[in-house]
Amino acid sequence: MVPQPAVPEIFEDEIQTVVDARTETLQSLRELGPPDLVHLVKQPKGTTNKIGVYHHVTGVDASSSASLAAYINTLTYNPNDKTNKVVSGLYCCYNAFSRLDMRVQVAIPGTVESYCIDERGEKRVASDELWLETYLCSVLRAYSYADDGSGDTIKKIVGVRRFNPITTTESEHKFLDAAERLFFNGWQLGSDPEIQVPNLVSNHLTTGLLNYIHTTGRYASGINLFEKLRTRDPEIASLLSRVYISADEEVKAVRLLHDAIQELPMDYSLLDCQAEFLNRKGHPELALEIAKRSVISAPSEFGTWARLAEIYVSLEQWDMALLTLNSCPMFTYQDKDAPRMPEPLRVSLPVMTESVCDEIDDSAGVSDVDMVHPTLRKLHAAGFKGTFLKAYMLLTKITKKIGWDQLLRIRSQVFVMEEEYRHEKQHVQPPSRNASTSAIRSPSPRPNGHGEVETVSENGESSKTDGETNNETNNETNNETNNETNNETNNETNNEINNEINNEINNETNNGNENENVDAGDSVERPATTVASEEVKAGSDEPDPSHQSYTQFQNKRLCERWLDNLFMVLYEDLRVYTIWRTEMAQYRQQQLVYKKHAEEWEILGELAERLHHFDEGIEAYQNCLSLRFSPKAMRGCLKLYEQTADVRAMLGALIRLVCWQYRWYSEFSPPLLFTIRRLIEEEGTLKVRSIIQGTSLPQHVLELTHQYTALEAKVPDFVTIPTALEWIRSTASTVHEWKMKKVARLRGVARTHKASATSGEALPKELRPAAAEHQGGFIICLSASHLPALFATPKQLFLCKAAQRRIPTQSRPQKRVSVNQFYSPPSRFRCTRILEHPTMDSLLGPLAGMQPRQIALQVLNFALVLSTAFMLWKGLSVVTDSQSPIVVVLSGSMEPAFNRGDLLFLWNRAKETKIGEVVVYNVRGKDIPIVHRVVRRFGGGANPLHLLTKGDNNVADDTELYARGQSFLDRERDVIGSVFGYIPFVGYVTILLSEYPWLKTVMLGLMGLTVVLQRE
Repeated sequence: MVPQPAVPEIFEDEIQTVVDARTETLQSLRELGPPDLVHLVKQPKGTTNKIGVYHHVTGVDASSSASLAAYINTLTYNPNDKTNKVVSGLYCCYNAFSRLDMRVQVAIPGTVESYCIDERGEKRVASDELWLETYLCSVLRAYSYADDGSGDTIKKIVGVRRFNPITTTESEHKFLDAAERLFFNGWQLGSDPEIQVPNLVSNHLTTGLLNYIHTTGRYASGINLFEKLRTRDPEIASLLSRVYISADEEVKAVRLLHDAIQELPMDYSLLDCQAEFLNRKGHPELALEIAKRSVISAPSEFGTWARLAEIYVSLEQWDMALLTLNSCPMFTYQDKDAPRMPEPLRVSLPVMTESVCDEIDDSAGVSDVDMVHPTLRKLHAAGFKGTFLKAYMLLTKITKKIGWDQLLRIRSQVFVMEEEYRHEKQHVQPPSRNASTSAIRSPSPRPNGHGEVETVSENGESSKTDGETNNETNNETNNETNNETNNETNNETNNEINNEINNEINNETNNGNENENVDAGDSVERPATTVASEEVKAGSDEPDPSHQSYTQFQNKRLCERWLDNLFMVLYEDLRVYTIWRTEMAQYRQQQLVYKKHAEEWEILGELAERLHHFDEGIEAYQNCLSLRFSPKAMRGCLKLYEQTADVRAMLGALIRLVCWQYRWYSEFSPPLLFTIRRLIEEEGTLKVRSIIQGTSLPQHVLELTHQYTALEAKVPDFVTIPTALEWIRSTASTVHEWKMKKVARLRGVARTHKASATSGEALPKELRPAAAEHQGGFIICLSASHLPALFATPKQLFLCKAAQRRIPTQSRPQKRVSVNQFYSPPSRFRCTRILEHPTMDSLLGPLAGMQPRQIALQVLNFALVLSTAFMLWKGLSVVTDSQSPIVVVLSGSMEPAFNRGDLLFLWNRAKETKIGEVVVYNVRGKDIPIVHRVVRRFGGGANPLHLLTKGDNNVADDTELYARGQSFLDRERDVIGSVFGYIPFVGYVTILLSEYPWLKTVMLGLMGLTVVLQRE
């Protein structure tokens, strides 16, 4: 059992100051609120003085005051602090629905008091409904404040313990039930920074639900939840479709999207989901019209414009991609509600003994941080977040595909450049000196549509005050976006959009934004008397006839300030990256070592990853890890290992990241859980745990990762028997023409479970047999009584040939049945014959009809089979140089690497035996073979090789198991062989025969009788 992370302690100057500070900040909280605050009052033994300490926590069950009081009770004993005792504790948990701070005051020893504090600091009574809201908020905060493995979130707030809020099926049911009851109030929690206005399907509640389903793979639970909610509001079909797509049920997702869009043709969440799916499937031409319609439906949302820009990038229409990106509405990034606490007296950050590992020490010296090159420190792209980060990543994606020079060329074709502006300004007629018009043309202040005043000079340029400049980007974005976008859609893409879409765009533009265009048109930064005014005037596709003599300048757009700034930031990134790669090439050419500090390598790796140069980024990350451990660098390496499917490297990185998370009081990281879950699905729990156990890291570090793998095995996703039978029936009905000589009926199953499905889509893909390839599949049964047999009509038997075996409880609590193909051609497959009423006469009847010579031939055939098996055994002994080339595991001392009943294959021709190798040895004088792992070795070469072994599941080594007076194993004398392969659980047959000797007689008798009765 892995202990909980250590408890950080932040000491305050005066008791209760942090609680008062939290109360004062309640009215400024906007969304889910800060992490839970735990405040303890300690008293040194033998004195009356009191000390106030606190820390933050996420993932604690906040469904009632009792659960929060139980957490405080766990803090009363601290092995690292035996001089103080806890006299009271206060747990504060924010309720984002009702904007209240739920608090539980615990006196030790004494009573428990629960109440809530509103934004004005007044006490209120805590009701059951408030506790339900608080519980749901606590789970969402646990996912929101969880670290992604890079350590960025952990470093923001000091002293936060992070727990997994959902570890059992019961806790999952509680969470989903609370989410169902409060789902339609989810918009009150706010939304991600990319969403302008929270709604029913875009808020922190839906984000948390999708994050949980994606992390744990509990798609069936998510589908059940959203199916129930969809009956109350069809708009939730977009969330259900995303879960179907994640669950690899794409056909159902497409059908659902089709039906939902027929009902809600202008729902942008449905349209965006469909466009994303088509673009990811490689059909951007189909997704284009859908994305345009989504933009029409929600022109003020960044996500719809960004999706349209992505599709243009997939279509390699770079000019339209830039124009669409220029029209994206940009929002100021709003960070999570972080706790704002007074300056602490001191901070104690203890280290859990189980997380101590010299290899995972990321403490950077002051000299390492100070010696970072100033140019690397000034890369502004590293600080981008929210909409600006996504826009920048789109820009870098375009640059990666076409290059910087081509990007600048396209930019000059679609946007007004400074030289063009100056050239056009020279052709403008000078203003008249007539006194009647000079006053009109003279500089005068005028409103620009944002409540600001800008002054127009004689040369047509506008100037603004310093205070106005700071908000210029947001003001221009919010007011210019709709006008420029709609005109761009009307004027720039007429050749691409059909007449129907054109009519919709014109109607939406003229009817919805006519009033805004008049106000926002003046806010565009442009020459006062040039044709640029024609570009922002809505309601007409034809320019002013008085400006027909202008050049192509009239068809270009003004580049937004924020996008122009992104171009400059991208240029700086490319410049630093080019200098770095050039220097490295020069050093390699001269065969010199290119040296950088660890912090610099980390920044360069992040730079290369930002520019989509992943190989160079991995190289920089690996150079950083060679100097010191960095969670960000290790996380970057993990991404490469995922792309190359290097399982051992992935697990090596995961072990170190998990240990680093525990070091900083976090036992919960959704991205790391997701990666481990995918590995378990693809490779299996046994293999993953065996690889983890086979690494050279300390055992206490490996146990931390075993905790993650055990967590993924605790909540299996079941497939019910009716679902399995529905698929089996539909598959069997397609091959019913294959007849059998004997007709039988399997009673009970058909009557208990009535199947009604017409296709095999009910089973998940990983459980669905591939009928076309005539391969075996798997069906999960909930009990041993449900055999994988099919109900049949009286004249037709649908029976599959099956083999049943038990899977270990720790990896899969149900039983798995291998199902072969049904009624395949007799030349390739055999069908099982079943007698309706087997009797002794029917069994011995064939023997009575056989002649003595035929019986003798059958007996000789049986003897030949036995002798062949004996010779094969001896042949294997000669080839492997081992007296027992195949052995069976009889105990659990090697779990999880090998379980009881596993069949092991040995090889004894290797000259050397390395540490970590699994060997089988005989105990002298007892003739008892034991399979354990080598942990130490002595001698070798000219001297005899001695080994010390230990079971993976044992606490001590095998010294007590050796013969009396023997401390080590002699490699030549004691070792039978080394394990080079295994088959799980096959050896249970041998175990049963050894434990029940009468089974040997029965089995030999049945084998002999079968051979004698067999006529072939």
